[in-house]
Amino acid sequence: GSRGKAVVTISPYYIRDTRIFEIYLALKCFQINKLLGKERIKRKDAEIFLKNLEVPDNGNWRNVFIALSSLALIDDNNLPTFVGSTYANLDYEDFAFEVYNSYIRNYCDTILKIILQRQPTDRNMSLGDIKNDIDSMYGNREVLFLTDSNNRYLSSWLNIMRDDFGAISFQSGKNKRIYTINYEISKYNKDAIKKEIKQRSIAYSYIKKLEELIKI
Repeated sequence: GSRGKAVVTISPYYIRDTRIFEIYLALKCFQINKLLGKERIKRKDAEIFLKNLEVPDNGNWRNVFIALSSLALIDDNNLPTFVGSTYANLDYEDFAFEVYNSYIRNYCDTILKIILQRQPTDRNMSLGDIKNDIDSMYGNREVLFLTDSNNRYLSSWLNIMRDDFGAISFQSGKNKRIYTINYEISKYNKDAIKKEIKQRSIAYSYIKKLEELIKI
C-alpha cells in the first residue's frame, strides 16, 4: 500500500484516538447547526464549543471530525449527510449499535476473539501480546487500522470496546492489563447489545451535559 508495506484490510473505515460517543456528540452538534440554517460549519468553532464537554479525548476533536468524514456522516461543509442526519436523530445506544454493525464490527470481533482465546489461563496481556496474536491470525501481517501504527489504533479500539459498549473491562495506564469480558458482543443481537450499552457505557453523562449546554 501507500505506506510501503503489505497489510491486511478487514474494514476500510478509520477511527482513531476517539470514542464512538464523542463522534455522536459532534454529529448532534452539527445537526443542530444544520437545522438552524447554517450552510457551513467551521471545525474550529465546533471544537471550541465541544471542549466544554470535557470528554476523555478532549484534545482530539480533530480526529472526531476525521472519523465523521471517513464514515460519510458529514459533507465538505461539515454538514450532516442524509445518513448523518438520520444517525444524529438516534438515541445513543441505537447509534452505537449502527456504528458497530455497519462499520467497525470486524475490528471489535477480532480483538474479542483474541482475548477469548487466552482465557481463562492468561487474562494478563500487553498491547504487544494482543497485536502479535492478531497478526498471527493473518499470516504474521499487520492489520490496517488495527495493529499497524505502533499499536495506536489497537489502544483506541480497546477503549471503544470498554467505554462505548462496555463489552470488556481493564485498567488503563499499565503495560500488562487484565482483560475481563463482560459480554460477547459478537454473539448478541441488536436489542441485547443496546441493553448492555445502556447499562455499561460511560457515554450518557456526556450526552446529558451536551443537552444542558444546548438547552434541549
